[in-house]
Amino acid sequence: MTRAGHVQGVSVRRIFSWIFIHALVLRSGLQAQPQSAGVTLNVTNLVASVPFTPVYGVRLAVDRDGIAFLVTEALAMSGGSSVHMILPDGTQFMNFVNAGTVFGQPATHPGDGFVYAAYWQQGATSSTLARLVPGGGALPFATLPMRVEALAIDRNGAFYVAGFNGPQGPGVYKYTNLAAPPVGYAHQANVSSLVACANGMVLASNGLSLSRFVAGGMVPFWTPQPTQPGGLSSILGLTRAPWNQTGLGIAVALNEWIPNWLMFFSQLVHLDPNGVATTAAYLTPGERFAGVAADTDRGIWVLADTGTSPNFVRTLWTAEESSAVGAPASLQSSTLGQVVTFTLDGPVGAPFLLGFMGWFGGLPPGFYAPGYGLVELHPWDPMYAPAIDGLGLFGAPSPFGVLPSSGQAVLPATIPAGLTGSMIAVQGVVPGALAPNSLFYLSQVLLVTLP
Repeated sequence: MTRAGHVQGVSVRRIFSWIFIHALVLRSGLQAQPQSAGVTLNVTNLVASVPFTPVYGVRLAVDRDGIAFLVTEALAMSGGSSVHMILPDGTQFMNFVNAGTVFGQPATHPGDGFVYAAYWQQGATSSTLARLVPGGGALPFATLPMRVEALAIDRNGAFYVAGFNGPQGPGVYKYTNLAAPPVGYAHQANVSSLVACANGMVLASNGLSLSRFVAGGMVPFWTPQPTQPGGLSSILGLTRAPWNQTGLGIAVALNEWIPNWLMFFSQLVHLDPNGVATTAAYLTPGERFAGVAADTDRGIWVLADTGTSPNFVRTLWTAEESSAVGAPASLQSSTLGQVVTFTLDGPVGAPFLLGFMGWFGGLPPGFYAPGYGLVELHPWDPMYAPAIDGLGLFGAPSPFGVLPSSGQAVLPATIPAGLTGSMIAVQGVVPGALAPNSLFYLSQVLLVTLP
């Protein structure tokens, strides 16, 4: 196959107009942990030797390349903060920033996929907003007239910062233009150290409950209830919910201390935009959350502690959504002889696009879609070819590119004998208002070995 997309002069786009998917490409999970009550997860132990230091709340963010940045010390400690960097292969880098600098909560920018955090020197009244870049350190981005303990960035690129010494007192401030003064967004005497943005919502936690910020104030959003008699729940983290199977909302990391059992019970709860808990993923009893963050694709990164002082073991897990029958944008396949039958799940009546590329041991760099993440197969790549185009991006919309009343498109394809053994990678896009970014569902990438 050439990059122009032809095999012996025959158009690949025409030959593969009915072809997608056969074998699912997944990382190998080491344990069924966390286990899910409503989401099919593929969980990987990324690194099990993250140094343990006191951490207050969430100090974890992951960039577009899957690099995790962890602030390893509490905000007010006299020695300042140390940003710990962990690469996707588990390689760790300590002391990412200079000693004596205090860092606030890091956040991933939905528009460019980089991690940002504010830092300041001990005793300072202002802070520097920086972009965290491997090999470049903390690159100054803007100077803010307050110490930014908490940071969140919405899909439109607006920065929400929280601190005790804001221009109008303690509270949350909004920057739509970092060169202009901030706008007071909501005021509160006890500024939370946890803030998260998702789907037009700005939420904050005081550790015991969640509040939703509205212009000029805040309203109660959700309070966790103990799952066991005598349990004491605390909120350790907030992050955008990235999974198609849960859709719009926020993922909340909860630690519940059960004195009668002398143990922790921890869970990752999904909240929809109305504050209704829809599903949860659980850690093994005895483990505790230390941090949680969503990456810019479809995964959540969980930092968990096991053991007791001074013998804590800190582990970083990645939890990615796997395909499942009936789940939005999940792709399935079966083979009988030269016929491959494919199914795509999604909202009834939704149009969809299925595209593919030839597989030569890897894929070219994907396209970063602001507000969602990396689209591995994208129509702007010269190797991309549409299989079924229900969206009309490549001409008239295909009548076969619409999900039927069953919510599952069933598509058989007879593979020419001359293509046996060829490999292609396929991904689907389904528009949907309930998708994690309120725009579209993105399927997993499937690797197809043609029969």
